[in-house]
Amino acid sequence: MQKMLPRNRRRERYIPKRQHILSILGLIAITLIALLYIGLKVRVNLLATEIDNLHQEQILLTQQNYQLRARVMNLSSYERITRIAQEDLGMVFIQQDFVDDVLSVENVPNMIHQR
Repeated sequence: MQKMLPRNRRRERYIPKRQHILSILGLIAITLIALLYIGLKVRVNLLATEIDNLHQEQILLTQQNYQLRARVMNLSSYERITRIAQEDLGMVFIQQDFVDDVLSVENVPNMIHQR
């Protein structure tokens, strides 16, 4: 003969359908929240990596900018331009008094008559 459990013991074992559905919905909600959290964590890590890469690129571009500015200053220096003008192009400096004579108003009629 089987032993009969008291009536209140049987009720403890029985879980109504409604509780099953709530348990499943709870598990689904927890799973979705966990997936959302993991997705956000991955996205934050990707953005942090992108920020780091952009920061490294900014440093590199800043260094290149300084190098280019130094090169511009070197290429546009008075000494370099003077050397190229004299050595490569054969230009010479003229005397300041000659420039003064050419620019003076008094010599303009004399220069016209000399031609």
